Amino acid sequence: MAGLFSRLKIWNPGEDLTASDLNAEFNHFLSNIDAEHSEGYSANLSEMQTVENPGGLGSENLTQPISVADEIQRLRFAINRIVGKSQWYESPSINLEGLESFVNAPASRVFSGQSSALSGFPKYLQAVGSLGVRINASVSTPMSVYIANALYTFTANITLGGLSSSQTGNTATLSSSFSGDQASREATQFSISSAGAAISSQVGKQGIFQIVNGSNTEYFLGTVASSTLITGIKRGYFFDTSNVAMPPIALTTGHTITLLRTTYVFLNSNGTLSVSYNEPTYAGAAPTSAVNGDYWFDNNTATWKVFNGTWIDSNAIYVGMCAQNTTQTICARSDNFYRNFSDVNSISLSTVSNTTVSTADNVTNNISVYGTTIKSDFKKYVWDITTNLISGESETSSTYYYLYLNDDGTPYMSFIKPISEMSMYGWYHPYEAMRCVGYAFNDASSNLTQNGMFSFLSYYYPDSLPTVTRIINNQSVTFFGLTSFTASAGDVYSSVTSGGTVVNYTVTTSVTSSTSVTCTYTGTTNPLNSPTTGTLVMSLTRVTGSGTASSNYSTVVGSGTYITPKNAKYLRIRMVGGGGGGSSNTYTAAGSGGITTFGGQSANGGGGGGSGTNSRAAPLPGLATTIQSGFVGYSLQGAYGQPAPTNNGSNGQNGASSYFGGGGGGGGNSNAPYVAYNAAPNTGSGGGSGGGTVSTDGGGASGASGAYVEVRTTGTLSPTYSYAIGCGGSGGAGGGIYRGGDGAAGIIIVEEFYQ
Repeated sequence: MAGLFSRLKIWNPGEDLTASDLNAEFNHFLSNIDAEHSEGYSANLSEMQTVENPGGLGSENLTQPISVADEIQRLRFAINRIVGKSQWYESPSINLEGLESFVNAPASRVFSGQSSALSGFPKYLQAVGSLGVRINASVSTPMSVYIANALYTFTANITLGGLSSSQTGNTATLSSSFSGDQASREATQFSISSAGAAISSQVGKQGIFQIVNGSNTEYFLGTVASSTLITGIKRGYFFDTSNVAMPPIALTTGHTITLLRTTYVFLNSNGTLSVSYNEPTYAGAAPTSAVNGDYWFDNNTATWKVFNGTWIDSNAIYVGMCAQNTTQTICARSDNFYRNFSDVNSISLSTVSNTTVSTADNVTNNISVYGTTIKSDFKKYVWDITTNLISGESETSSTYYYLYLNDDGTPYMSFIKPISEMSMYGWYHPYEAMRCVGYAFNDASSNLTQNGMFSFLSYYYPDSLPTVTRIINNQSVTFFGLTSFTASAGDVYSSVTSGGTVVNYTVTTSVTSSTSVTCTYTGTTNPLNSPTTGTLVMSLTRVTGSGTASSNYSTVVGSGTYITPKNAKYLRIRMVGGGGGGSSNTYTAAGSGGITTFGGQSANGGGGGGSGTNSRAAPLPGLATTIQSGFVGYSLQGAYGQPAPTNNGSNGQNGASSYFGGGGGGGGNSNAPYVAYNAAPNTGSGGGSGGGTVSTDGGGASGASGAYVEVRTTGTLSPTYSYAIGCGGSGGAGGGIYRGGDGAAGIIIVEEFYQ
């Protein structure tokens, strides 16, 4: 172990030794006695693999002398105790992060196997023609499972033939009607007629079905609720005989549905396969009625048992499903790998452009995807329809696209709707290990115009299953009362808030000689308070484009109509009123937040700083409201804004935070001036107030937050509900860098629940 540095000077015979040369050489030596300049202990393979046992506790090896090389050998020995391989530098079978998944892991679980290249989705089980099924395994991609806590690894294919073919009397006619191709691909229950005996006898049981539309075939999993209804359908759930996923297809009334021979596949510890044609039971007590070959997962021991006149340990593990028609096994699906699944998801969607959807800025977007928790402090995820579509898909207008994340945080978009996976605590792509966080609608002009988030709340509402959490905010708004207004999509118009803030709006859909136009805008401030007699006339003024130069308007902020989904059983609505703006250093009045409404239920907005009389007083919060007929729930008053400081040169006050947080920070005083912060978008929080100048004033009053309302519908749902989003109050102007921050507009979150 020599030094990894060179001499400064080599003396020749007879040469004089000088103090400067000697001092330089010794100093050079001393300055390089460190880890970076000392030779290691891996000059060759033999040396790299050399280890020495340091002994154990109470029997330590203290043989002297001990060199650095000896210490390295002993450290390698200790590392190899942890790795458990023949060499200390080999990769362990599982690392410490992966080990977390197996703390308190079930006794029987699928550890690893063949999977998809894109996301690692399990694809080890494959349908084999001529009534067979196979587990694909090899030395490079083994099939590894735990059975009763014992690890079994298989490195060659395992095949079983001679499976039973489908029954007779196994067809029905699709009676459901659909509003379009996408609606038919996303349907999760089918009305049927003319059901055969094999289907009618399956009431209360699940099965694998086939449906054909011309040259397109789909296999789906569903439960026969009655002889006229199949529910709980999972679309795009199976893979064909080439192990290729079969996505949902478009359907119309009258197609034939065929019940296939549904088969449950088990891998035995001896490396063979077994099957059952009856749905396995999961319970703590043994089923009292069973036939030979039935399987039961004993929840008490977390092991599978099989019935052969009595229940015995099967020494097997469930690995998936397959289905047969009259001559072949035609589809299969592997069971999930065991992972540390979690419902962690703090993703919050924020903005939409024509081609992208993104998460909110400056928030922690943590999410668990297929057992891997992705911690992304302040990372912004962006889904771009031009680059993030899953391979094989192309952009289509008037279509919903779903927003997915891979377990490494890669964003994907797909028109394939996710399915609810109870065991995985989330909504997942049907045949990729990608978690869905939301959706966006691609309109008739192929522009993304709205978004919403998927939540997983069935553990909190176990009697029903939520499908979509719809986010309604004021990023899209319609201007009414225009005069013969003409504009093209993409034209930009401006309007001015009562506080003097200019806001630009982009036209989303072309109009000709119209009285209304729909636009989107960016920012937290919206000037759209309907004009009243004696107040400032509000107008749109062209910034870019060739449309109408200017036109007055009248409107309601972010108003619209919510259309209740056909099969929804009840709605949970959460909303907050708009937040008030903060006043400036000269106490210039800021705007108050607007009222948010949904179906007659309202959430009041918070007051603006200095409202009415340019006062220093604390602005009033949005007050609680009475819960209206048709709803049950509660209303919470918002928070007061902070009064203006009385001492000259004070910093501005922080805006009041709503139920959703996000109050704007106060501005700096004249010693270190900076502009007060706007409240976080669509939180209903108050804006910060402007800072004061040392010589003349003390800063303004901050905005109050809007009231919070949380209700659930009762009785029969209305087909539609009118809504309006309360605007954020404008910050007080007139102070330049000491102006007040804008309050945030409100928001409505609608969660739909289905049986």
